[in-house]
Amino acid sequence: MGATKHWFLQRELRWRVAAAVAWAVLMLPAFTAAYLALARLDPLHPLLWVADTLSELASSHVLFTLTLLSLMLLLVSAFDSRNYTVVALVPCTPLGALAGAVSPHRVLHCAAHTVAGLLAAWCAVLTAGGAYRAPSITCGAQHSPVGECLSERHLFVLLFGGFVGATYSFLYFHSHMYYVPFPAIQMYKYRRFRALLPRILTHSAAQSLRLLRYYCLLYFLLGKWPRGWVMAAFDLHLDSSVSRLDSVSGLLDVPLLYETWLAGAFVLLTWYLSWALLRIFSTEPHVFFVESSFPEEAEMCLPAVLASNPPSIVKHLALQDLSILAQYSPGRRQQIFSLSQPGGRPHTWTMVSSTCLSLLTELAHRLVARQDLPTNQLSKGGLPGPDAPDQACLPGCTPLHMPHAARMRPLVQPLPPSVAGRLGPAQAPSTPADLRLPPSPPFTPDLGGADMGAGGGVGQVGAVMELPLRPQLDLGSPWHGAVQSPHLMRRGPRLWSSTSPVSSLLATPPLPSQSPPQQNTAAPDWLGQKWDQVKNYGSKVWPVSYFVHKLPESSSQALFADCQAHIWALEALSHLVAASITEDRFGVVQTRLSEILNAMLALQDAVDRHFKLPQAPNRPARQAHSLVDSSHKNLRFALRAALKTAVYRVASTFGEHLNSVQVAPEYRRRLQMFLDYKE
Repeated sequence: MGATKHWFLQRELRWRVAAAVAWAVLMLPAFTAAYLALARLDPLHPLLWVADTLSELASSHVLFTLTLLSLMLLLVSAFDSRNYTVVALVPCTPLGALAGAVSPHRVLHCAAHTVAGLLAAWCAVLTAGGAYRAPSITCGAQHSPVGECLSERHLFVLLFGGFVGATYSFLYFHSHMYYVPFPAIQMYKYRRFRALLPRILTHSAAQSLRLLRYYCLLYFLLGKWPRGWVMAAFDLHLDSSVSRLDSVSGLLDVPLLYETWLAGAFVLLTWYLSWALLRIFSTEPHVFFVESSFPEEAEMCLPAVLASNPPSIVKHLALQDLSILAQYSPGRRQQIFSLSQPGGRPHTWTMVSSTCLSLLTELAHRLVARQDLPTNQLSKGGLPGPDAPDQACLPGCTPLHMPHAARMRPLVQPLPPSVAGRLGPAQAPSTPADLRLPPSPPFTPDLGGADMGAGGGVGQVGAVMELPLRPQLDLGSPWHGAVQSPHLMRRGPRLWSSTSPVSSLLATPPLPSQSPPQQNTAAPDWLGQKWDQVKNYGSKVWPVSYFVHKLPESSSQALFADCQAHIWALEALSHLVAASITEDRFGVVQTRLSEILNAMLALQDAVDRHFKLPQAPNRPARQAHSLVDSSHKNLRFALRAALKTAVYRVASTFGEHLNSVQVAPEYRRRLQMFLDYKE
């Protein structure tokens, strides 16, 4: 089924987004009342202050501003929800980050938030009232021209709202606010929101104060330009009796600064509330049917969802439900261990385990291909420098607004010929969907469609343990057999992967070689060499080298950007295998225990070798106590911990019985270390 008509998007996710926006709109009057009370703060006359606030809340202009603020909140939520994704986009170079920042989609996003910030600030000023409500005032100086004069204080607050909107749009992409992380500890929506609310309040106030400092400096330098445009457009004059705000004395107006800061904090608060509610509602666990007796509900069952190629958000929610099922639901586990009738075959277990194994095998192949890159570059002459192209890193200039067919490209670029030849046609991906979960925004109606269904994908049952083939040998090649010429010498083993246990596990007998048709490639090779020379020369020039140099840890972060799905697959498999020793009455899990152990140990070997690479960090980054989540930077460490925990869970459950399970010889020693609790 195409992702544009996926049942989960139509029946579940759409209502989640609507509920999140509805709650944000319903809470808007309460925060508007709090803003009005703070704007009219009068601690010396508390009774008059409370009465004035209550009477102002019932006025018609406050109701009008509430309606307009609700419309602005809907606009901001619509723009933000179309950019949400469960896989973070990691730019490789400063040039990629800069190209992504100036993409048309982000420019439109920034323009929409700037306009929304201007209107929200105008609503805030209109609600607060006072001296800054009107855009024009009566000229007070005698030598001033007769007529209306510009209220520069009013313009100052409005422009600050636009500045807040533009900054929010920039930070939305720069700080990965579009990334939707799943909580490690499951809680009710109310508890999650209650825990986030104090952080939202403090973050909005602190960010508004920081932005006010930069805005005052910017207005001091460039404030005369927008002031002149407004005066010329509306035929207004400047009151000479009031100090201008592009001067030091004008900017030292404490009531104006307080009003401006409060308006900016109010705008940020309403936007952050909508942003947090959308993330809370979208990551709420969904309970899928394990099996159903009705044919119309067959596609809604958990095995069918996992085996298909759904949108990323649906795939993650299904794996999350599988992980929770494997840990805390004995009744639903029995449905997975049961046999299908008629026939008495474990179709449910086969589909679930095949999806999880395909995820683990795909990640192991991806890591093996990444480990081969230094050797491939070394064989071409020279060590890979910091400016060398990295095939495991996702360019940051990929705009999220692109059509789905253009956006559905692999996060890992096509493998080098040597690596693709070693992996063989059984596992060398031919379509983008064969590599990993696509980073598609989960809330758009074009969340996959036919483009995502082009390949078998990670979730295909038949692509579980189709292990790669060894490189095909040409019998006529001088590299086959004995070397007769003294000028020829054999290539040594690859640095990382040729002799590794992963390569020996992912190997099957070779297929007969097929000689490809001879083609004249002299012209493309010459053009490629010239292009490489131009790139190498340009990378040494200072302005170019700064923008094309590799960002620290970018390749490693991009390689593990989607491994949250693999973590859930590991947890689900290990818990199901551990529970099968007492709950599996038919022995369906034992039929694939060897494949599961081999896949886990192969992935652990690939992960350990990745962390030995020079560009891979050894310690996770420290998590700052901030509202914006940055857990995607440490997903690789979470995967390594989950992998070791999963193997220990299986080893501690079965104990010495695992010695009778067929495991690759390279992993027998590692498995024994787990059994002895020495790993």
